Amino acid sequence: DVETFTSPPPEVFSQGIDMVVEYLARVEMARTTKDLQLVDIGLQSLPSAVLEMDGLQVLNLDGNNIRSLPPAFTRLEYLQEISLQGNPIVALPPEIGTIPGLKELHYDRTVLRNPPAEILDRGLEVTVAFLRRLYDSRFTGVVDVHAMGLDNLVAAEVWPTQIVTPSITKLNFKSNSLTQWPSWMCERVGGNLNSLSLASNQLASLPLVFGMLGGLTKLNLSQNHLKSLPASVADLTALTKLKIANNDFSIVPPPGFEL
Repeated sequence: DVETFTSPPPEVFSQGIDMVVEYLARVEMARTTKDLQLVDIGLQSLPSAVLEMDGLQVLNLDGNNIRSLPPAFTRLEYLQEISLQGNPIVALPPEIGTIPGLKELHYDRTVLRNPPAEILDRGLEVTVAFLRRLYDSRFTGVVDVHAMGLDNLVAAEVWPTQIVTPSITKLNFKSNSLTQWPSWMCERVGGNLNSLSLASNQLASLPLVFGMLGGLTKLNLSQNHLKSLPASVADLTALTKLKIANNDFSIVPPPGFEL
């Protein structure tokens, strides 16, 4: 239920009348200023009343105990600044990616695990774009990170568990700068993955365990620097389409490979 001024969150109410009055005053002020400062008031989740604040531009939740944001966070489409510092948030909510005018996003890098460092290092624009693509993947089953300037994937504890979830059927890493494809992206990705594009990267080889991606039906490896394919590719018996054009093969692949 949407909270009213007479019903603050229980964790605020339990701190006594002074905190209740302070909370209500901040919310009331923000209805005029469009700047909501809910700092250090012991919140465990985002109050539902906040989701009903039309035109909110600044949301500061620093110093609380918030671990995630609700799906309805997408309602706050006019936000320009979000601060989540001092909260035990290990993953930025994909809903943040739906906010078109976001200019500032503050969080604790020491705690955060998702988005992975290789995304966060590229700045706010790429981070928000990445979150938007994660948000869309919930409905499409496609993780599309093409042309995001990725050099390498290093967050082994994040990609195959929090990003490539069992509902994901397609991965698109086309047009990045990957020089290697980690073995853990073969060993730990779910069997539901049926399409993978690594085209237009800088790959010189593939891991020996690449054949563990046994659910693949489509694989695009074109426009890399591959000199050979690992023997385990023969284990990809479900493949119906394999693109390998514009590589550096010293041995011509057998018939059936699309050149």
